[in-house]
Amino acid sequence: MRVGESLREMDDAEYFSVISEQDPDFSSRVCKGLTLNDLDAEAIENMRRLIADKQKRPDATTVPLNQILKDLLLIDDDGNLKYATLLLLGKSEAINRYLPQANVVIEYRNNHSQVRYSARQEYRLPLFIAIEKIWEYIDQPACNPLLHVNDLPRILDCPAFNKETIREALINAMIHRSLQMGSDIFIHLYPDMVEISNPGGFPYGVNLGNILTVNSSPRSRLMAEVIEKTGLIERSGQGVDIMFTNCIKEGKPLPDYSYSDDYQVDLRFYGEIPDDAFYLFAQGICHQQELESKLNAFDWLTLHYIWKGNVEAAYKDSCPKLLEMGLIIEDSYFGYVLSSRYLLYKPHVRTTSQRYDISHIQTVYNVIRRNGEASMSDFVEAFDSILTQKQVRTLIEGLCKTPLISSHGNARATRYHWV
Repeated sequence: MRVGESLREMDDAEYFSVISEQDPDFSSRVCKGLTLNDLDAEAIENMRRLIADKQKRPDATTVPLNQILKDLLLIDDDGNLKYATLLLLGKSEAINRYLPQANVVIEYRNNHSQVRYSARQEYRLPLFIAIEKIWEYIDQPACNPLLHVNDLPRILDCPAFNKETIREALINAMIHRSLQMGSDIFIHLYPDMVEISNPGGFPYGVNLGNILTVNSSPRSRLMAEVIEKTGLIERSGQGVDIMFTNCIKEGKPLPDYSYSDDYQVDLRFYGEIPDDAFYLFAQGICHQQELESKLNAFDWLTLHYIWKGNVEAAYKDSCPKLLEMGLIIEDSYFGYVLSSRYLLYKPHVRTTSQRYDISHIQTVYNVIRRNGEASMSDFVEAFDSILTQKQVRTLIEGLCKTPLISSHGNARATRYHWV
């Protein structure tokens, strides 16, 4: 901290007081001049329907509007409406008059090198309307193409971007944005990526390292509470877990916050599926409800990290559970690897395993994966006390005649690759 003309290190108490600070909840302030006539009838109807579904209150569609607004703390005892009321329910003209920076801008480009946008749309709408309108725009074939996953003899279709994931990201952007900064929420669309950026950096105490574990502290707390009560989000603070879990279940890269800075949070979703087998492996878990119900976000992350070969990032508490469930196995070199059910989702492995032991194929796969290639001596070492040297050579030479591995070089210089 600065002391006069110099700097000194803060003690623990001072540091704690700084990270405990919260931005004032702008959304709970009274919006002077805002009246019930400034509220959008469609937004109000959407809110009533959501409350009726979430809270099992059929009367929510007939209760006087003033009463609902009071129940949600969107109006004070003197009848004054708050900024949260404007943002959730206000007509476009009212938002433009009282809070013109509450804007969402979408720009679509065909590729990442394109400077000028191919299409642009601006939304200055109440959240209870905007959330669906924005998704409808993103969910067009050009913006959200179908990906084709090879599960021979079937070809499975998976959209590049998941509705629940994008919706959670949008709501997060809306409740965490700084309304005292004049910037819009920007959504940049590409056929293979969605980028959502909102003004204002991470809240105090939140960073890339703890984004999944720190308690949520939305800048617009009143907005977040109303959104939770209406069921648009399951529970405040759970959105990041849902986004990460959904991406893993669909075999896609993790949500990317790495482009964020002190002035904006930048979140990127990548649409490609780099490994059909992991997508099928994850979907296979999802289709077994009893199995899926036992996994939390950290278990899914552990599966993702082990698949990527980054065992150091795995959550240690998750590994024993995943071992017991048969989703991972211990490995002498990697520590842990995905179980053989993962490799069996690769069509050529599935076919080859009818002639070879799947555990032997898995060992060959892991040995090659270690450095991208392997020598015969690497395989002999890996199969020590399991197969003789002659049996290893027979196995590798046999696998070279399948679509699984190939070789180049001669004699001792021969190297083997996973095809």
